Amino acid sequence: ADMVWQEWPEANLFEGLIRREDNQKPIEALEGRLRRVVYASEPMQKSMLLSSDKGNIVASSLAAGNRAVAIEVSAASMVGGFIKPGDYVDVILSHSIKVNNDERLALQDTVKKYVTETILENVRVLAIDQNATTDEKDKVKVGRTVTLEVNSKGAEKLALVGQMGDLSLSLRGVGDTETIV
Repeated sequence: ADMVWQEWPEANLFEGLIRREDNQKPIEALEGRLRRVVYASEPMQKSMLLSSDKGNIVASSLAAGNRAVAIEVSAASMVGGFIKPGDYVDVILSHSIKVNNDERLALQDTVKKYVTETILENVRVLAIDQNATTDEKDKVKVGRTVTLEVNSKGAEKLALVGQMGDLSLSLRGVGDTETIV
């Protein structure tokens, strides 16, 4: 939406440069999504675009240094299917506490058998199953996997906690970025 046509010296034209054809509007010349940030006055090139039918939209939408990690989900663990790509969620782990037989009797009145804890907060949902886009006309669909955008430490946490117990997603309200310290 921010692209504008500008004069460019003939001597500086190069292969792959997006050039205006007739009275073409800027939006008509672009097909796909940008692979990276494009700066003001930088010439647009075809290689900067990732079309929706070629390449990896999820990889191109990751912030620098972040990773895409998929977790298994069910209707109960993903707010009944109301989570969509682009939403933000908290990741919650529910697991049992293991104690040996000697400790079990001493701790039975003080330690609950199961615990739940928030593992990651304010995590962007990249895709559900293999769908990275959402259509407002779509009915609620329950996926089997949700792909989340996390940093490398978050990826490690998800790999570990996925083996420890059950993961659930808690949908955040639009604009809710508060984290609990």
